[in-house]
Amino acid sequence: MKIVYRAANPQEAHIVAGMLQSEGIGAHASGTFLQGGIGELPSGDFAVVRVPDEDAARARALVESYDDNAELSDWDLTSAEIEPSESTDPVSAWVRLLLCLAAVAFAAFVVFGWT
Repeated sequence: MKIVYRAANPQEAHIVAGMLQSEGIGAHASGTFLQGGIGELPSGDFAVVRVPDEDAARARALVESYDDNAELSDWDLTSAEIEPSESTDPVSAWVRLLLCLAAVAFAAFVVFGWT
């Protein structure tokens, strides 16, 4: 087994391993439990993704693609244009609220038999 990716954290290691597995590569995230043994110190390069030797070249190419796309996909939510919803009418908001309350009251009547 060869290491094809050193992750920043265990979650990222599992994401990359899952991506490789979806491509038919037998990837395994390892070292993810080692960070618990270091106490208060920051974790190092513990979380890695390993693949069989025969799949290492293909896995490295996929990981490089993942890294390239990860840098491009950082979202800047502050500058995103948000479309207004179809219904911004305050009356329709009140109608939806009353319908939700009526549904809750009906459910309570059915479950608890309130009269």
